[in-house]
Amino acid sequence: MDGHPEWGRFLQIGALETLKNGFDSGDARILIQRLMTGDEYLQTGRVDAAIDVYRKVERQARKAGHWRVVGTAMLRPAALYAGLGARDRGYRSLARREIARLERTPEPELAGFRVAAQVLRARLAGATGDQEEMEKTIAALAGNGFTAPVLVYDEPPFRDMPTTGVINRDLDSNPEWIDLRYRIDSSGRVRDVDELRRSPDISGDWPSQVLKSIARRRYVPLAPSAKPEGLVRIERFTLVFDAEGHTGSAMRARSATGRLVSLDLTPDPPPPPSARGS
Repeated sequence: MDGHPEWGRFLQIGALETLKNGFDSGDARILIQRLMTGDEYLQTGRVDAAIDVYRKVERQARKAGHWRVVGTAMLRPAALYAGLGARDRGYRSLARREIARLERTPEPELAGFRVAAQVLRARLAGATGDQEEMEKTIAALAGNGFTAPVLVYDEPPFRDMPTTGVINRDLDSNPEWIDLRYRIDSSGRVRDVDELRRSPDISGDWPSQVLKSIARRRYVPLAPSAKPEGLVRIERFTLVFDAEGHTGSAMRARSATGRLVSLDLTPDPPPPPSARGS
């Protein structure tokens, strides 16, 4: 969110080295951290490098018997290709292949990840305009007892990312952001979207487009045991202008084109009464 996406990878690699110095090489915590270093490759567009990391971690986790890590490592490329397939049809066959690969796993330890694969299948169907397939898959997911929000369909708020029109935006410029509050009802639809606050400076009308997009989201239906009035969420959307170099100058400046980043700000629920005194 500070506009230096490459820094995240360096920090994750540092965390990985720290874990390697304290645990055995096959420890699940090290493997999970390797996945996080792979995630950072995506921030700079290095898709193939991220996939290589995910595959390597999957092999290592299978060998060590860490099935939760195996499922997480298989889910990463499926989610990645599903996200890319929403914007580029060339990735859709890869997405369906990875989703089917996860759905075919026989291990009982991966049952939850097979449900996650169905969520991705519904997400891909919605992104590609197949509303019938999306609704069918959402209906099939309804009986899985979800008590937390699981996003299925998220319509992109912009066809083209917003621009500032400022070529040499100050490197110390503060990012633009808005905080939205909304309610997810028991059917997985979004209600009562409100803007809580915003940064002092906003470029154009991008907040109104984000608000409209949130209202069209679809989540997996909640279990009957969840709150009947639905779940209230608070989410911050930040328009980040990355630092970049320019031809003919060694000085870096902010890009004139932004990228949208979201962060969940929903407060944790209070502990049950029995746990407050412990």
